[in-house]
Amino acid sequence: METPDPRILDWAADERYVVLTNDKSTMIGFAYQRLADEIPMAGLVALSRKLSIGAAIEELLLLVEGLREDEWDRHVYFLPL
Repeated sequence: METPDPRILDWAADERYVVLTNDKSTMIGFAYQRLADEIPMAGLVALSRKLSIGAAIEELLLLVEGLREDEWDRHVYFLPL
């Protein structure tokens, strides 16, 4: 049984976890709806399905090293940068 995207985003916000996804068809829309509705969100990173695992890790490391803690909250980032 799949967990609905809004429920994943609720849980991640409660736990202060940034969500990583390659589901651009639904997850991004739910994330933007949360932002529009001013519902808390710790952040979302959307990874391209075309990235290899190694390239995805490199991109994530660049993002982690380049952002301050407050720059994750209520943001959606797309990788590759």
